[in-house]
Amino acid sequence: MRGATRERLDALVAAVSDLPAHLPEIMRKYRAGNAELSHWITAVRAQGRQVALVVMIERFGDIVACLPIAQHLRKSRPELAVAWICAERFASLPSASPAVDAVFTEESIATWLMTKKHLPADLECHELFLDTQRCTWTGLRPPKARSGITHANYLRDGSDLLTAYSRAAGLQGVADVQPELRLPRLEPSWEGRLALGPLMAVHFDSEDPDRRLSEDSARVFVAKALKLGWTVVELGLRPVVSANDPRVLFPGRGLPLIQQVALLNTATYFAGTLSGFMVCANALSKPATVFIGTFRGFTTVRPASGTFWIEQWDCIYGPWPACQCPVGVAVDHVPIPENHMKGPGSVILRTPDLLC
Repeated sequence: MRGATRERLDALVAAVSDLPAHLPEIMRKYRAGNAELSHWITAVRAQGRQVALVVMIERFGDIVACLPIAQHLRKSRPELAVAWICAERFASLPSASPAVDAVFTEESIATWLMTKKHLPADLECHELFLDTQRCTWTGLRPPKARSGITHANYLRDGSDLLTAYSRAAGLQGVADVQPELRLPRLEPSWEGRLALGPLMAVHFDSEDPDRRLSEDSARVFVAKALKLGWTVVELGLRPVVSANDPRVLFPGRGLPLIQQVALLNTATYFAGTLSGFMVCANALSKPATVFIGTFRGFTTVRPASGTFWIEQWDCIYGPWPACQCPVGVAVDHVPIPENHMKGPGSVILRTPDLLC
């Protein structure tokens, strides 16, 4: 079974089995909506400003990849107030965008649709849903005008996530640029642990098994990176290489998502697969090695928006999914630390203008 089909089937089965537990929250939103969002809209309109909502409930990488939509709305209409709607576990991501005025949480497409019934009918709302999108709580597809953009074609013809979701929402003229992020400073306890040498952040995991780099390839890649002098930190919630190599730092669930992104921002280099952290590496202008292979049959996938990745990323394509990337291919693409130094003997450890 192909990765895309398997992933959506797993989501549908999970939704049906968990639906009884979610029904009370869906009914609460049906009766009352989202009071905080309604109050914010009323307050902003009372100031004479227009409001636009951007709705993308979940998926870490998709949310960050689509932040340029908020940038586009604000650039075209500077007076506009933009709110982002997403699940609580991802709220820190759009909150880090300077183009987003407020973030409100909805845990599923179903609760969003219930909330939407309580909002003004004339409200500008951009729902970033593909035609084949399903609610993870109910398994149902949201009612929307069909764009023709589905999981089967959204990355064809060299498309990327920003382009695909913009088209799905009917948005025109969204610039092909990198997302912008303003991050909190990294927790002091972690800053001290990173003064060991040039830092490489890695993330080889994925919810889609086809996108995960095989453990053997990941292990060999990291072993060579350590031998070359890199300090390696593994991002994400599930360890791939750090589970078997104590030399690899792994914050795991002990570090919140936005702090893991801040940790990535201190790195000199990123290595991984198609993932949310890869999208953040693009937003933070980090040189990278990205193992793509052939993703779901799309042969010309653009992994990110903008032009930085074209100039600074080593993207590995091949006739296999990333999970089958040969060990020899992986080890041949380990970067040399000296090639990513800035000035004599100094390592790029952070990007100050992206920190606040």
